[in-house]
Amino acid sequence: MMEKFILIMYEIFVTIIPTILIVLILGRKKIKKLSVLRVGVICCYLCALYSVTGAGTIYNLIRYGVNVRQINIIPFSNDIDMIVYLLNIIIFIPVGFLFPYYWKKNRELGKTCALGFVITLLIEGSQLLNNRIFDIDDIILNVFGTICGYFGFKVYNKFFLLKSDYEMLAAPITIIGFTFMSRWLLFDEFHVAKVLYGF
Repeated sequence: MMEKFILIMYEIFVTIIPTILIVLILGRKKIKKLSVLRVGVICCYLCALYSVTGAGTIYNLIRYGVNVRQINIIPFSNDIDMIVYLLNIIIFIPVGFLFPYYWKKNRELGKTCALGFVITLLIEGSQLLNNRIFDIDDIILNVFGTICGYFGFKVYNKFFLLKSDYEMLAAPITIIGFTFMSRWLLFDEFHVAKVLYGF
């Protein structure tokens, strides 16, 4: 149990802390406690998303190489699993809600969908490194989840009228890029698990 906790904390640490430090350096002139908290919320969500979806790392690339045979580019050609499809939609709803909520410039459907697409493309591409499948279905469903989240934000905004932009320390693409790269370069699950579990 303790080993699992340490492994989770290690993943959180290597994904979130470098990103927050870099963002603090980039936005040092406008640092406010709430801004750091908001960046932390986004980083925590992205960390959980990368973990749940099994995004690959450079260590997977070294261990397994690239498996191009695991690519499905024909939409909905495999067996349909409604639970998996539903989960693919649900896990991306926060993308559609949080990014326009925190960044006024992303309060357009196209920009929000682009962010959802970039995140899912990073995840799906990296899965070719850890013997998982690059699946066009996941991209379609994740972007659809982003759209659902965006319309959830629009409904929320109608009732609470968010007029001002939050003062964020970095652009959303910067936070997405740094969280992904931090995890990509620093998260070596296999070796840490080997040390913890002694195998």
